[in-house]
Amino acid sequence: MAEITKNDRFYESILADFCGNRKNLDKPLCDGKYTYVSDGKVIVRLPVIMEVGKTIDIFPATFPDVAKLQFKQKGKFVSLPELPEEANGICDSCKGRGERTTCPECDGNGRIYHDTAKHEYEWECEECDSTGYIPGEELACTECNGTGATIANFQENISIKGCKFQLGYLRKLSKLPGVLISVFPASYQLYFKFDGGDGILMGVK
Repeated sequence: MAEITKNDRFYESILADFCGNRKNLDKPLCDGKYTYVSDGKVIVRLPVIMEVGKTIDIFPATFPDVAKLQFKQKGKFVSLPELPEEANGICDSCKGRGERTTCPECDGNGRIYHDTAKHEYEWECEECDSTGYIPGEELACTECNGTGATIANFQENISIKGCKFQLGYLRKLSKLPGVLISVFPASYQLYFKFDGGDGILMGVK
């Protein structure tokens, strides 16, 4: 795998799709030979991306243990199975944007409280439809994992060779060019390779 630059749009899209939100997962990491991107459930290995990612000797505990992962799966690689049609459901919390911010009207409570000398009043916040959040850029929406789609649409499980994998992740893999997969039931993992890299998706037990 040859070195590439961060200006390559294809790799920029991969960084955006597979980076996580937690500390040490929100940016790519490098070991000098490869650049790794992960959200904790899936890890993508790419050729070293120049000027992208921090080069380190020891990966943080929150990041998948790269040294123990077997990227070179010996099983037969096949195409992804046909996936269910993507539902049109839009996440109510972020209104389909995949990002949300705490509602300034109710401070994230979803309800407005007002006390007087004699009475206490409480009503649903109209600004955020009582969700406590409004579409914004503060953080990725945890209700839809940043996808903007309904949670059922993302977290629906698909069985492949007796192992279950989240539909949302399989859809992300399906967008990778030339992607092929190999499921290893013993470890409940799905290995994938595509034109430009490879990776591992953890199954749902």
